[in-house]
Amino acid sequence: MDDTTDSEWIASEGWPVMALGGGVTILLTLISLPLGCFALGLLVWLRHTLRVPVRRVPNITRAVLAPADGIVVEITDAETDPPAGTSLGSCHRITIRTGLADAHLQRSPVAGRVTDNFLIPGLFRSTADIALARRDNERREITIEGEDGQMYLLVQIGSVTARQLVCRHGPGKFLAAGAPLGLARPWWRARRFSPRAIADPVFDARLRPLVDRILDPVGAFVARRGVTANQVSFAGFGLGIAAAIAVALGFEIAAVVLIIANRACDGLDGAVARSTGGTDLGAYLDITLDFLFYSAVPFAFAVADPANAMAAAFLIFSFVGTGSSFLAFAIIAQKRGISTEIRGKKGFFHLGGLTEGSETIIFLGVVAFRPDLFVPLAWAFGCLCWITTITRVRYAIESFSDL
Repeated sequence: MDDTTDSEWIASEGWPVMALGGGVTILLTLISLPLGCFALGLLVWLRHTLRVPVRRVPNITRAVLAPADGIVVEITDAETDPPAGTSLGSCHRITIRTGLADAHLQRSPVAGRVTDNFLIPGLFRSTADIALARRDNERREITIEGEDGQMYLLVQIGSVTARQLVCRHGPGKFLAAGAPLGLARPWWRARRFSPRAIADPVFDARLRPLVDRILDPVGAFVARRGVTANQVSFAGFGLGIAAAIAVALGFEIAAVVLIIANRACDGLDGAVARSTGGTDLGAYLDITLDFLFYSAVPFAFAVADPANAMAAAFLIFSFVGTGSSFLAFAIIAQKRGISTEIRGKKGFFHLGGLTEGSETIIFLGVVAFRPDLFVPLAWAFGCLCWITTITRVRYAIESFSDL
């Protein structure tokens, strides 16, 4: 047997995950030592799954190696649709499920040349039903022509935790048997562009159909009374500034009520616009006034108590990251004719993320009601905002790259 000689402590594809996890761990430690210790434990687990384990390659002619660690859950004969220019015909299919404690690095099952490597977008459902996951989940198909002329098809299948399927080699690359091939990165999405791929929020897209069904009749009624969408936007902004003033003066209940009223107006202006026909000015005012409101509330907390100033500054800094990554993507998407209506019909492209409007309002409502929790929650929510910004930047790199 030959020992594989891997010099990587962590697979190269895993370093972005480790860097992000390390940054979050440091920030959580600054906020709370117990939270930092918990995050450190998760970071140790990540290092374990993203490691490069030493594997022995047997000196056996025509041996086909297991490409991944895990449990063999299926061995069957299967007919497959061959990639263009190949003829796999009848073949054996061996399915391996990689567990949370297994190394996620995958290796070439044979010595040969990569002839094809492409990603098929899909869902990230549980792999408990492997047939359903094979049909619906995102997958990457890598075809290798062995030294004996046989064709081998390696398929990476996404899951709830395996969120990005990575192969470090393109067509034409020759691989030794057992050579590192790629991995499935946990909790990390960065796919070739499709509207669904970049729109996977926590609440917004899921709540949007329900909210629209409630607000659309109200918006039509308001429009019939001669009220314009822009007037509703300005009214909502006035309520938002009043909420910030209430925060600064320490009127918790009033602040919560005014924040809710501001958000109701934010939804209502869109319903009025859908009833009467949206305008470019309306789309501009909607996003501009929203961002001003989002920044006004943290500023109000700093005014209320100078001890909140550092956390408030970090939160506004984080909002700049989410806002700029959101708007910059929308500009390029408009230029390239990219659109989506997963959050309803909008005046410009709405890019998803971990912290969107619904999550932000929940956060603002909680801290307005419990201002004593502002500092730790602001640091924590700011960290989530930076995760959103980083993932949006990665989406942009994948979507707009001309390479």
